Amino acid sequence: MADIGAGAGYYSMGMADMVGQEGRVFAEDISNSAMGWLNARVKAFDLRNVEVVKGEAEDPKLPIDRLAAVLIVDTYHHFANHQAMLEKILHALKPGGRLVIADYSFTEHRTQPREAQLKLHEIDSELVRAEVTRCGFRVVKCDDPFVKWKPGVGNTRASATDMWLLVAVRPE
Repeated sequence: MADIGAGAGYYSMGMADMVGQEGRVFAEDISNSAMGWLNARVKAFDLRNVEVVKGEAEDPKLPIDRLAAVLIVDTYHHFANHQAMLEKILHALKPGGRLVIADYSFTEHRTQPREAQLKLHEIDSELVRAEVTRCGFRVVKCDDPFVKWKPGVGNTRASATDMWLLVAVRPE
């Protein structure tokens, strides 16, 4: 499995438990500060089945045809070249492998152009669905909203926002 845009490795750690000692998790990020956090977490929790990967803006540096699943949480909207990243991810997955993307979108911003949404650090699920499909994935599920946030404790944003979840597969 791979955690793209792993940050400090929160999801990578959970994925390490899921795959067990025989499995492998690639915790990928392009940020130098994330590399420090990821390496510290791997060492502190003795995550022997987690490999920290320093990716690039257009290439997550994942092995070809090897992964059963890729997780991208609150990171897709940061992709500078989503097409190149999706192509690399498609080829990193085994046929039948799953791509799971979760990201945020304010309802009132969904009609704005892609560039305007990215400036707000969000992206519409339907836009991502179209991009993923164009790249060759088959979307099997899109829960929108997956999580509904209201302003207040746990959400410092001024208005309600939704986190959506999209699941796609690499065709067999």
